Amino acid sequence: MNAWFADALRRRVWLAGVCAASLAMFLPGNAAADVVDLRQEIAELNRMIDNWQERHAEPRLRALLEEHPEEPALRWLDAKLLFHLHDYDASAAAIERLVAEGPPLWLQRPLQDLEELVRNTIEATRDHEIHVTRNGLFEISHDPRRDALLIPWAEETLEAAWYEIGYDLGHWPEPPIRVEFFSRASVLGRVSSLSEEAVRTTSTIALCKYNKLMMTSPRGTLRGYGWRTTLAHEYVHYVVGQLTADRVPVWLHEAIAKLLEERWTGERRFRLDPSQESLLARRLEEGNLLTFDQMHPSMAYLPSQEDAATGYAQVFTVALFMMEREGPGVLRRLMRSINAHDDVRDAIAEVMGSPFDRFLDDWNEWLRDQELTRLPEDFLDEIELREGASDDPGDEDRRFQGVEEPRARDHLRLGEMLRARGMTEAARQSYERAESLLGRHHPELQNALARTLLDLSEPEAALEALQEVAVWYPGFHRTHLHRGEALNRMGRFDEALVALERAAGINPFDPAVHRERGTALDALGRDEEASRAREIARQLR
Repeated sequence: MNAWFADALRRRVWLAGVCAASLAMFLPGNAAADVVDLRQEIAELNRMIDNWQERHAEPRLRALLEEHPEEPALRWLDAKLLFHLHDYDASAAAIERLVAEGPPLWLQRPLQDLEELVRNTIEATRDHEIHVTRNGLFEISHDPRRDALLIPWAEETLEAAWYEIGYDLGHWPEPPIRVEFFSRASVLGRVSSLSEEAVRTTSTIALCKYNKLMMTSPRGTLRGYGWRTTLAHEYVHYVVGQLTADRVPVWLHEAIAKLLEERWTGERRFRLDPSQESLLARRLEEGNLLTFDQMHPSMAYLPSQEDAATGYAQVFTVALFMMEREGPGVLRRLMRSINAHDDVRDAIAEVMGSPFDRFLDDWNEWLRDQELTRLPEDFLDEIELREGASDDPGDEDRRFQGVEEPRARDHLRLGEMLRARGMTEAARQSYERAESLLGRHHPELQNALARTLLDLSEPEAALEALQEVAVWYPGFHRTHLHRGEALNRMGRFDEALVALERAAGINPFDPAVHRERGTALDALGRDEEASRAREIARQLR
């Protein structure tokens, strides 16, 4: 819920309270007390629904509706709760009945807002099917015609996250947990309180809100994104929100989610990617870090994708500092402390053993003492949404962003032209001239060179060309694809499959990923999986 809507809702609840209090003045003592009690119960139930306590709110709301079946505020809450419990048609029907009867003036705007949200969600999920995971922990709403291939990977990620993150935070939410995949990131602006402008500016591709996880399908981006890690990141938000009744500020929410987003792999890898670390190092040198207030109410409202990337990297270091100083159990202790204090700063002070301001000073000092990776170039690995961009993934202006050296850019253009005309050896020479000017730091250049080397049947050289960028920019799916193809040709099929699984975790809609997976799986004797991979590749062509 954005700040404006939250403020507006508080005003309306207050107005409802004023009306109830005014009525109470003219009623006998017991009746007046009943009105005030009902007003307080309505406000408390609304808070519970907004703060991830829907299942606790439901029996209380049902009991009140039996006593006061005509009370408009309770009926509005009923429609809202049905939406949060993902019974969208029942929510829409409840809203329709309330609108037809003419709600009181103070309820009209929140009812209109809810009606729009429900209507947009029904429209966005109209063609969806529900997949329930093997253990019944998650239900995944998706378009079966376009996104069915995501389901096996999504299921593996989510069920692993449920166990691993549960151990770190001490909470395993009651199933089933709802996940929804949407075709485009812009849909998030219609099925949530986020504006579409905020989605475009920061390339927001996922949300955790309304008692569910909302994800953009990788096909809604031009070259994919780390969607499996993002799915786990949003699940961390779900756990923290439910565990603390959403009393955690945005910066701390994001710090915990960023720290734990790869725990679904079973590894305890708590490190930023080198490109993210390099960005943080530059902003730190410039004295241009973000304040926690700037991150409120959401990272999605920051001015640019670079600011959002900086914010995530920054808060990750806060959580890492806490863990390094207080040990791996610090997050469990912090969750318990937050629930025991009215102010999150007091909870942090208790867990860290120093006042909150001192904690921030200690973190700042610790951060400046870290030997952060500094890459030769600042190449921001941005997520590119399909909305408002060329659908050509080879668009030169985007592919070779950051190449300011005129001679290098000329060599790159010539290499692209020569390769398109089948003059592969000449293209290789042009790319290598660009590499001699730029170094081996630009992921697009190194992938163009690797592709050319593969076309020249030189897989060892292609693998060597990708060595640095595979580490520095792990979000490029083509790096993993080209590595997988090279390893397949070298007969290193187990390693090839690992690289290709990483490619699928970024862009599973590239048919080449599945073609190469089929080759590796076939060589490893996994015939059924190989056949399925080849069929997916055929369907995607």
